[in-house]
Amino acid sequence: MRIRLLLIAAFLTAAIILGFPSLQNHFGYINPKQNYTQDEIVELSERAEKGDSRAVKRLYLYYASVNYSPKNMEKWLLIGAKQKNIDSMYALAFFYISENAPKKDVKKAQFWADELANYDQKKAVQIREEINRLNQENID
Repeated sequence: MRIRLLLIAAFLTAAIILGFPSLQNHFGYINPKQNYTQDEIVELSERAEKGDSRAVKRLYLYYASVNYSPKNMEKWLLIGAKQKNIDSMYALAFFYISENAPKKDVKKAQFWADELANYDQKKAVQIREEINRLNQENID
């Protein structure tokens, strides 16, 4: 039961972080519980590495919900962020300060918040506020 709740929380977090007010409206339907075959994972991986942001998001959601793997969550967010995908930069900055990260890394979070600022000031401010809030909680 606890794992199921963690998976649901991970999916909802991903949806909020990646700016999906409605998964269906933005990307067609992305089934967060989709259990891809190995061939589908390979195909999505190839598309994501070539710059398909939808494939990056699908892989991130897959590893955040169906086949929970923080290492793979980070991998696909990093690929999207390096491709200058705003949603991936935002989610990656948040990832590094979240419980999903194997080890919280404020410096990496700040780096991606700074990169994000080059493309979306509003989202950069949001993530910087969250970084500052968490830093303040750690000090108190």
